[in-house]
Amino acid sequence: MKHLFFLLTLLLCLPLAAQQTYHAQAFSGRTFSDSSFIYKEIRWEGVQRVLIVGYQTPDFAKGNQPLHIPSSVTHEGKNYNVWCIASEAFRNLYTAESIVVEDGIERILDHAFEDCVGLKSISIPASVQWVGEGLFSGCHQLEKVVVDPKNRWLDSRDDSNAIIYSDEDELLAACPATKIPSSVKKIGNEAFSGCYMLEQIDIPEGVKSIENSAFEGCSGLRRLSLPESLREIGWEAFSGCSSLKSIFIPKNVEQIANVNIFSGCTTLSSIVVDDRNTFYDSREHCNGIVRKADSMLVATCRATTMPESLKGLYGECFYGTNMHSIRIPKSLESLSGNSFFGCKEIDTLYVAEGNPAFISPEGSNAILTKDGKTLVVGCRTTEIPSCVEKIGELAFYGRYEKPVLCFPKNIKRVSESSFENCNGLYKVVIPPSVTKLDGEVFYNCHNLMNVQIQARVPEIPRSAFENCYRLKVVTIADGTKAIGQKAFAGCTRLTHISLPQSIEKIGEDAFMDCPYAKNLKEK
Repeated sequence: MKHLFFLLTLLLCLPLAAQQTYHAQAFSGRTFSDSSFIYKEIRWEGVQRVLIVGYQTPDFAKGNQPLHIPSSVTHEGKNYNVWCIASEAFRNLYTAESIVVEDGIERILDHAFEDCVGLKSISIPASVQWVGEGLFSGCHQLEKVVVDPKNRWLDSRDDSNAIIYSDEDELLAACPATKIPSSVKKIGNEAFSGCYMLEQIDIPEGVKSIENSAFEGCSGLRRLSLPESLREIGWEAFSGCSSLKSIFIPKNVEQIANVNIFSGCTTLSSIVVDDRNTFYDSREHCNGIVRKADSMLVATCRATTMPESLKGLYGECFYGTNMHSIRIPKSLESLSGNSFFGCKEIDTLYVAEGNPAFISPEGSNAILTKDGKTLVVGCRTTEIPSCVEKIGELAFYGRYEKPVLCFPKNIKRVSESSFENCNGLYKVVIPPSVTKLDGEVFYNCHNLMNVQIQARVPEIPRSAFENCYRLKVVTIADGTKAIGQKAFAGCTRLTHISLPQSIEKIGEDAFMDCPYAKNLKEK
């Protein structure tokens, strides 16, 4: 329930950088300033509320006094109580060494003090009922976190230098000086995120859950000891722990998220699961985590190999893994482009002979369905075979590096996000054989300059070329009837586009921020 409340609150707190301010927030409501603090007056649950959304100048830090974040303010003769510190409100306030949050404030939202690199101490009052995620991310000098002992909801028990949700024994916000109390049962979302000076940590017995991104960005973390009490590990729990070389998964872990918990762990080369674990194993010394119930690979590192008994790839199990060569064993029955999301450096893809579901034609460096008609996964050296009729979803995400993309003559469909983030692309030619393009197909291809759509596709789909900001020339064949929402949004250099007479509909923001948009007439 508390997480639901937080999500609802977060909808009010989308960050927007403002000139000479520290992330003033985008709320609907009146903004005013007082003593360098920026406030926003909003209406929430039928009640008029005031939030602190930013700070204008770090000059206060010329002295040795702490920064007091006020719980009330008088403006134009009217007194206001401050309800909340908004998301990223004090982000990058690098000169603050000590912060005191005054009593009366009830909420502190996500990343409120992120990258306050000079911050050494902070005091949380009795009135604060909830704090968001990543509160102290990047605060590498923070060594003292104190919650008022009178607080009914939060505490910093045992001089832990952390903020703990009392009723659930959940550690919500930590710093490099945090010592996890033995009474804690859960490490919350992004609790230790950005603690890049943290070199080692022993998680005590009693902790049952490590939540999403709990240790994300702890790039200095070299040693991590997990307790036998641990049962759940959330997605990207150890993402970006680039100094971590080995990890041992204890016997009672029974649930691991579907997004690689070790993404961005560039030096990790040893993953070992306790032999006594009844849910997972690291069979055949694969340096990965395999779910026993269905033989699905759920987490990987750069040294992971796929064991011969493997049946499938779970979720984004290779996400953020620095792999150069992938061998699909004969036993593997299921995989998708989603499995290799974010793996940009793959050079070689190979399917073992006799696999019942997939093939890899000689010289293709691609994974195809058994009938050869769908390309499921490609890499930066792939040669698309002439038999391919469909490019699968996310098939080349971030990996196609050739300057010109010419499809084989039999191609009929190019699926969603199949070439998203492929910044090596310069020119794309979509042949007449294509009958459908799916959404975001070339989204974020920053170097793409020339697109020729020779196919009479019914629609240029939503966000198909969004944020291709170097795109200059687009030709579209006659017969296309619609331009989807944001199809060319953010193409800030698009100066020429030939729209055929067959166009009947142009979607919302289809040409947003395009210089040529003023010359277009919606039909």
